[in-house]
Amino acid sequence: MRFFAVLAGVGLLAGCFESKLTYCDNGAICPETLACTERTPTPCGDEPDVAACRDLADRTACTSTAMPIGTCASGVCSACVPEYVECRFPEWKVMRSPTNQALAAIWAVADSDVYAAGAGPVVLHYDGTAWTTMMSPPTTLPINAIWASAAGDVVAIASDGDVFRLTGGTWQSITPAPKVALFGIWGTKLDELFVSGTAGAILSFDGTAWTPMTSNTARNLRSIWGTGATSLVAGASRVRIVDTAT
Repeated sequence: MRFFAVLAGVGLLAGCFESKLTYCDNGAICPETLACTERTPTPCGDEPDVAACRDLADRTACTSTAMPIGTCASGVCSACVPEYVECRFPEWKVMRSPTNQALAAIWAVADSDVYAAGAGPVVLHYDGTAWTTMMSPPTTLPINAIWASAAGDVVAIASDGDVFRLTGGTWQSITPAPKVALFGIWGTKLDELFVSGTAGAILSFDGTAWTPMTSNTARNLRSIWGTGATSLVAGASRVRIVDTAT
């Protein structure tokens, strides 16, 4: 009799749990207080957070009652972190860096394809989720400027004017001769690059060779930018602007 009484008790207990569970279409089981995400590895979540991501792919920005700035993770609107490219904060947020070296240069190819460089020398890459350390160019000096393309080309300029191109997983020297100290770089593609440097130096690169350009100034040109080969602007100390259109 005692054995049957125990079985009856277990059956009654199972019935109680049965009424408090939700069976998801993908076979997962959630407490009745949570909603099914129909995703893995997180099968359940608060209804407002699950509803916010129901029609969205993971790693998509979301907003819910409890999560005004969130990202979808396993179908649940979860807390955003500055490292995630889809997280858009109304103010600046500190991102985790894999280095304690001072960073002096940055180039963004896309939201999820960003390069930074500086002392060490160190070169970092951001893939939309996190920053990682890349192989450094063959120099002991800081990197003044860095450039990259969607094709995977990367060019770094050391503080002494050495220029390196990352190709085939290795850094190769493409330093112009005679070498001058360079500070800025800009271009739309590898065979249409422009650099600026000391004593008014501006050089163009066609993918093979460097060609000096006339800047009409002897001041150090700290930066260069443009919209094309015939529309460039270089900035010097003492706020002098050199424009190829003039």
